[in-house]
Amino acid sequence: PKAAKDFEAKTGILFSKQLLNIVDKPLFELEQKGVDQLLNSYDLNSTAKYKTKSQIDDAILDIKNRLLPLMPKEFWFGPAGGSAFTSSSKIIGVKTSSDPLWAYFVEEIKKLSNLPDSSFGAEIEGVDFKVSSYKTLFKDEATIKKNIINGSIKEFNTKVSKIHEAFWNKVNEAITNDKSIAPIIGSYLKIVGNDTKHWHKLGAQFVGYSTNPEGRYEYEHAMPATAAYLYLMDAALSGANFNAAYKAVMDNYKLIALDKAMDKKLTAVGLQRKMPKGWDLTKNFWWERYFNPQVAAIDGGIPTESLIFLNGKTATQELKINSSGQSKILASKTLDADFNKMLERVKGVKAEARYSEDRATKLGNKNKKFKFFIPYSAEDYMGLIYPTLGKGKEGDMNLQWYKDNIITPYARGIRNFESAKQLAMNQWAELKKQIKKTPANLKKESVRGFDNEEAVRVYLWNQKNVVPETLAKKDVDELVKHVESNQELLDF
Repeated sequence: PKAAKDFEAKTGILFSKQLLNIVDKPLFELEQKGVDQLLNSYDLNSTAKYKTKSQIDDAILDIKNRLLPLMPKEFWFGPAGGSAFTSSSKIIGVKTSSDPLWAYFVEEIKKLSNLPDSSFGAEIEGVDFKVSSYKTLFKDEATIKKNIINGSIKEFNTKVSKIHEAFWNKVNEAITNDKSIAPIIGSYLKIVGNDTKHWHKLGAQFVGYSTNPEGRYEYEHAMPATAAYLYLMDAALSGANFNAAYKAVMDNYKLIALDKAMDKKLTAVGLQRKMPKGWDLTKNFWWERYFNPQVAAIDGGIPTESLIFLNGKTATQELKINSSGQSKILASKTLDADFNKMLERVKGVKAEARYSEDRATKLGNKNKKFKFFIPYSAEDYMGLIYPTLGKGKEGDMNLQWYKDNIITPYARGIRNFESAKQLAMNQWAELKKQIKKTPANLKKESVRGFDNEEAVRVYLWNQKNVVPETLAKKDVDELVKHVESNQELLDF
């Protein structure tokens, strides 16, 4: 896609097609199979299996020899005896903690905690691994406000950011040196779905909260933790510009404390634990999970005034959008004047001058300064505006004007239109499922060349008084009469 190519040109990153297909899948499938599908696409083995003691022994050996040396001991093992590998028996695929395989796995992991410091990675300068829990820092609105003022949230964000970045730099370095370590790292990352204290999950910086919540807070990661680590693994495996990829991911890997009542609206449209269908890191934004036409269709969606950022601004002020994700920046009444002034600065055409069409054509034929080297089309818009930009700082300033006033609002509008269209199609499909008896003859011809489905549509339009002017009154009358005389169509 063009957006992906533009992103690659700007950042040096082109995420694999396999990854983009994987991260668009439902979260359960993503958490269970996503990393293995990504690894297999690079001809690598899948993550560890734990169905037998022998398989557990193999996994423990890989953890000991290849995973633990990446990070300090405190990263893997806590002072109270806990570990980064034993938060839930689901990690090894057993249902209860009483399963003998789980007991064996936990015992073998505990043995690793007794290894000498030389078996682990180097310390991270200026960082300890004592991190307050979400409930301690973000329990309620009053607690959040207090911790913003006293600096606790800023301290949390700084610490988890350093730990997360250090870990991923080690991951990238290890995979660059030997890709065979990727399944072992993937096995640790796969735990993220069952561990609220997983270091990758904790790496999302807290950016905002719902004000005056109706219920308790839900701690939302956007994008989901699994999708975030798959993007980063893909960047490391592909040899892309990892630093640029990391920044792009972290710009969209955020944590918010969302009102439970608002979270239910996400659930209603299937976005409680995933990004919108077709969401793409190369062209979308993290907040589009919360502010989009699908969510907005549920009782008005999530009000942008209700989400407060750490700087005290509402989402309305910070993002300049409404609950549908649409830009609230209305076209400036001065755009015409601004553009004329730009042309004056770049081409010397007086901003206040007005030309008739004939005179403008004559002057244009004489003055060949406006030479466009790219054909005019919507896809070549950048080529179209290029001659009006100017050079150096002037050109940068003018390009930003185009982006702020035309390019970005247009792109956002197209995304919103596509989202709204998809929502309408989904709602229609769901409505048809709810209809217990759908006439089998909808495509059968009714009267005057129209089929039954079209007759029903015209009948409904007529009831709402929104019949298109292109339909003749006689056609409308006959189609309405046809539907009213057919009980099956009326029931439908």
